Amino acid sequence: MAKQLVKGEKINISKINDYSNNHTISFLYNNNVEISFAIDIFLFMLDDNNKINNKDIVFYNNPENMEKGISLVEHYGEIENKKSYDVDLNVVPKNISKLVLGCSIYKDKGNLTKLNPVSITLKVFNRTSNVEIFNLDMQSEIPTSEAIVIGEIYKHNEFWKFSAVEYISSTSLLDSIKMLYSANFT
Repeated sequence: MAKQLVKGEKINISKINDYSNNHTISFLYNNNVEISFAIDIFLFMLDDNNKINNKDIVFYNNPENMEKGISLVEHYGEIENKKSYDVDLNVVPKNISKLVLGCSIYKDKGNLTKLNPVSITLKVFNRTSNVEIFNLDMQSEIPTSEAIVIGEIYKHNEFWKFSAVEYISSTSLLDSIKMLYSANFT
């Protein structure tokens, strides 16, 4: 059974995943008929000095990193949308110490009177066995949210760990990443 994480919780994904380090990270959210919105997911690769090369941001306009270890997959449905990353942590460049997962929220500004929260679920699977390892559920008020930093995968000694961040912001995702990680973009 998958572990349910809460904000601030950490988990050693290398050990729990039998050191395979091959994962599918899925973002799921329900379509809301009352508010028109879309979510784009982003994966930022930070080096040891918290620098981010623009080529190391994996998103709809750059769906795969240069080493081909991280790729974006999108699925759309009538009720639920799912966007995923296939991540092979064994191929992540040695100078990268964090993979920050976040999303930008785009909404129809003309219909923001409803304050219904939207559920976003992050699920992490072992890609080899397709077994869910852990998940994280969060709620976001669409009218007041622009971006969410959901979590980070970070290197600690020889292990990869996950930390549930759940930072919801009314500013852009780039501004949120700069503020939370003192990140510099190159």
